[in-house]
Amino acid sequence: MQHLLTGQDPAFHARLDPENRMPAVSVAGLEKNFGRLKVLKGVDFSATPGSVSSIIGASGSGKSTLLRCMNLLERPDRGLLRIAGEEISFDPTARGGRPRLIESQVARLRRKVAMVFQQFALWPHLTVLGNVIEAPIHVHGVPRHEARDRAMAYLERVGMAEKHGEYPNFLSGGQQQRVGIARALASEPQVLLFDEPTSALDPELVGEVLNVIRDLAEEGRTMILVTHEMSFAREVSSQVAFLHKGQVEEIGSPKDVFEAPGSDRCRQFLSSVM
Repeated sequence: MQHLLTGQDPAFHARLDPENRMPAVSVAGLEKNFGRLKVLKGVDFSATPGSVSSIIGASGSGKSTLLRCMNLLERPDRGLLRIAGEEISFDPTARGGRPRLIESQVARLRRKVAMVFQQFALWPHLTVLGNVIEAPIHVHGVPRHEARDRAMAYLERVGMAEKHGEYPNFLSGGQQQRVGIARALASEPQVLLFDEPTSALDPELVGEVLNVIRDLAEEGRTMILVTHEMSFAREVSSQVAFLHKGQVEEIGSPKDVFEAPGSDRCRQFLSSVM
């Protein structure tokens, strides 16, 4: 069954990407520990350009940690990370120490990805516009007038342009999350990461955020989405990965994973949440 192949398997990529493009994101053998707690245990995963990948699994399975390792908010303990041609190895040196990361390389990698956070993570002392222009100006060196024009275009894109002068505390959760999406887009990343973007929202606000993500998926943006919205993941995804205890238990197309999972644990998880 094809959907039991790992994300690093050539046969998997041949089916998912017949043009054999370089993956937009890939990790190989990724491990992450917090003290004695092993959170990621050798994860292999990749996503092709223009694809939407959903990562599902129970709480504590390592989903958010995997996402945070992809943009180095968490530093992996072992393994390989590649994003848009930039590659960093975290495997121990010959003497057993941690490899020294090159600061300029880390900066280049981080410029290629942007994350939308579960708890919005907007700066409360800045207006909506101020939040969106902050990274383009101070991280990417975009001139202020250009950053402002870009920010207003992306705020318009998510339906928040009229709120550009408001402060986050005066916005609903759904509005704050849409601003968070505009902020991520304003950096014009090659890869967008979403860490459970609707889990902090009241039920009536979930739809407005999912509609924005759905539109972005239709534009062909490369996105990796950690989510508990199973029906949405099934609708928008190119591939779905099920994590269990820090490992990819199953990966494949939404049809394969949701309709015919080969893993008993994946089948049990889906039956409990759908």
